[in-house]
Amino acid sequence: MPSSSSSSSPSSPSAHRGFTLVEMLVTLMLLSVLVSLALPSFRSQWRAAHRSEGVQALTALQLAQETYRSRQTRYAQSLTELAMPDQSPHGRFRLSVVQATPDGFTLEAQAQGDQARDDRCQRLRLVLTQGQVSLFSFAAGQTATAGCWPQ
Repeated sequence: MPSSSSSSSPSSPSAHRGFTLVEMLVTLMLLSVLVSLALPSFRSQWRAAHRSEGVQALTALQLAQETYRSRQTRYAQSLTELAMPDQSPHGRFRLSVVQATPDGFTLEAQAQGDQARDDRCQRLRLVLTQGQVSLFSFAAGQTATAGCWPQ
């Protein structure tokens, strides 16, 4: 005679363990919604952090210009004269000497690659005029923006 034991039969609820397909799909759907909400903010913060590369490159160019001027009677007209590269160290910005006069210069860092998607700060500009440094930033086109340079 079969005894009544406490072992579960295959049809009892305690015999099925794990997740159902529906539970997995709901979990994946919720996870994908969370990622889609967080990803744009993450990318925006990532690009903002990479702006420092452009700022550092312009600062290095400014120092190179001052060193050049201490040896010459003028500021350098090109990156070649400064023996400086035309891109930032990781290639996120294209660098240029926009203008150079005996009294000052204008340097620019233009975002490129993925960094060019930084809508607010596509161009960083450093201007030295009669010993005074001014910092500018521009969105797409000629629209001036604020908040791209560290305070």
